[in-house]
Amino acid sequence: MNRLPLMAVAILHVGSMACRPAEPTHSGAALIVLYPRPADTTAFETVYTHDHMPMVTAANFKGLQRFIASRIVATPNGGSPQFYRVAELQFGSLADLQGALAAPSAQRVAAHADSISTGGHPLVFIAQVTTQ
Repeated sequence: MNRLPLMAVAILHVGSMACRPAEPTHSGAALIVLYPRPADTTAFETVYTHDHMPMVTAANFKGLQRFIASRIVATPNGGSPQFYRVAELQFGSLADLQGALAAPSAQRVAAHADSISTGGHPLVFIAQVTTQ
């Protein structure tokens, strides 16, 4: 009878345990900003990474837990993406996010985001974060 070595069985067992989905939990709120494709991507990238990203800090957004900045590089069907960048600012709660946005420092950062978005006004959303 052919048997798998003990190590292989252990790996298969651990692997099958890892595939079990976890229960979703609500873990805060996020501000999501979608930047339309800019007129000049090179110029936008320079201003966004050197000027704007350094402004997104806990000093300007009280309660900020995490800042994720992503550049959209493709769509699943190979078409041209409508948006160029996505920014996600994560907070512990909706109240924390709303308090942060009320601060003059956060409003200055938001105005800067709008001023550098040469492809049109950024779309801004507030989301409830669910993790699994």
